[in-house]
Amino acid sequence: MFCLLGIINCLPVVYDWIKPAYQLATMMVFLITSWLLWGKKYRDKHFIWLFALFLGTQFLATFANARSHLIGNLVHIVFVMSICLITLVGDKEVGEKLVKWLAICLQFFSFACSVFALALAVSGLSTTLYYGKHVALRLGFHGGRLFGLLNPNGGALLAVISMTLAVYLYRHYPQYKKALMTNMALQFIYFSLQQSRGALLCAMTVLFLLTAFVFKKERIRQQILLLMTSFLLLFSAYFMTIKVAEKYGEFIRSESIERLESADDEGEYGESREFSVKSGSRSQIWVRALKMGQKQPVFGYGFRNIKPNMAKFFKTFKMKEALGGGFHNIFLTVFVASGMLGLVSFIVLLAYIAFSFSKYILLSDNVDGKIIMALALAYLPVQLVESIIMYSPSGFNIIFWFLVGIGFYYNELWMREGKNSETLS
Repeated sequence: MFCLLGIINCLPVVYDWIKPAYQLATMMVFLITSWLLWGKKYRDKHFIWLFALFLGTQFLATFANARSHLIGNLVHIVFVMSICLITLVGDKEVGEKLVKWLAICLQFFSFACSVFALALAVSGLSTTLYYGKHVALRLGFHGGRLFGLLNPNGGALLAVISMTLAVYLYRHYPQYKKALMTNMALQFIYFSLQQSRGALLCAMTVLFLLTAFVFKKERIRQQILLLMTSFLLLFSAYFMTIKVAEKYGEFIRSESIERLESADDEGEYGESREFSVKSGSRSQIWVRALKMGQKQPVFGYGFRNIKPNMAKFFKTFKMKEALGGGFHNIFLTVFVASGMLGLVSFIVLLAYIAFSFSKYILLSDNVDGKIIMALALAYLPVQLVESIIMYSPSGFNIIFWFLVGIGFYYNELWMREGKNSETLS
């Protein structure tokens, strides 16, 4: 149920409605998994200690910057702990059921999202729904990008995740080949209409890992041909569908998210300019975020204290709606939220995850584990232009840490192979 709440929570419009249940579920899962994990022994103690070190620096930064958001900051951190720990409490049978259940749920969810968005594209309907004074949901083409139940970046990332997990499911349920292939085709079209550079990085990474390493028993010539053909189709669909967007809505290559609060207000760190998502604007965001973090470099501000402190660094932008406390770069977000202590521990943790998963993909023969780890690794390049694996209540955060936990679950079984591969207890 906790994972299901996380999947539903990919839809930003429903978060306020399920927030109390989500927070309660987070605390319950944390307490249950902590109790079940007490006394268990793991060979890979490095991950446990690095994970604990990172969470410790987050707690330290939170208490050092308590102000009025102590509980909110603690919930964000406990949430990450809960979703990662939930995957480590069971035996082999439980772990495999969790993965299959998540993959199946995401197939239905992604199918519904893609059908809804593609129906909007075909109909040419474009509208904006408001919740009070704030934009609640954009629908149809806006600035040449297709908005549905998810924004373009979220929709494109969901499509990549869905297609990868469809490959996983096909290995276990070949009788549903037609249904899985149909959904993959829909997801590919949906992905192409989003024009999301972060999701494109994710797709390229997972495609490379799957074709070059996961299915390495293929002949090398076949691997190269498949890889080149896949990239050709990917890029062709990605750029050529821009013409489709021109037909159904006003086409602007760089979507304008918000305009300046005041054309005459230049702010402290930059000139008046339109805030768009093109590379130039993100570089401006990163510069301002770095200056903000340098003011409190040791413990940061605490994530929920970022917005109240943004004004003097982002005077010319409506940052509350545009960024929501993140800076389109997870490393800058962690730096501003928890300082250098949090950033260094976070980088070390991600580096160890990347090292362990890469080693498994290169040396293990378990294809299921490789697919899961390849998808987790594909998340990492996205974080250079997005900020979704820490502090975010979205389902994409849940999916990432779930994949990490399952990845180390497979890694633990691999390390114990030949001794006790049936259980982690």
